[in-house]
Amino acid sequence: VLPQLSVLGRPAEPLLLGGALLLGEAAGYLLERRMRLAFLERAAAAGQLLAPAAPPPLEPWTLQFVDRDMEAQYTSKAFRSAFLPFLVFLGMCAAFNLALSCVLKNEFLLDELCGELVLLASLAGARWRADR
Repeated sequence: VLPQLSVLGRPAEPLLLGGALLLGEAAGYLLERRMRLAFLERAAAAGQLLAPAAPPPLEPWTLQFVDRDMEAQYTSKAFRSAFLPFLVFLGMCAAFNLALSCVLKNEFLLDELCGELVLLASLAGARWRADR
């Protein structure tokens, strides 16, 4: 038997955690489905494909497009749109880590900062090469 994690105890604690997990999964599924359908609508409006048929050409459990070329196009566009915010977030984490290591004078944080900077530089370099 695992120990309780909060003052709620059993059975409320696992029920609340399980409910939060299920709610997050359901919301994520609906958001991902909506994003993929919006991609289909934008592609149809741009004339890149025929108007999407009902029901949409998506796998029901994985939400992948049945057409593999369309799936590759969607994932490439989604990756490219999320890449710059990820680099900014990683840069902010590195700056925060640098400030924290200067204040605390902790060598472990400086080592971690070096790893973050190497990752940031390698990701930016990979993106630069891919865009050339």
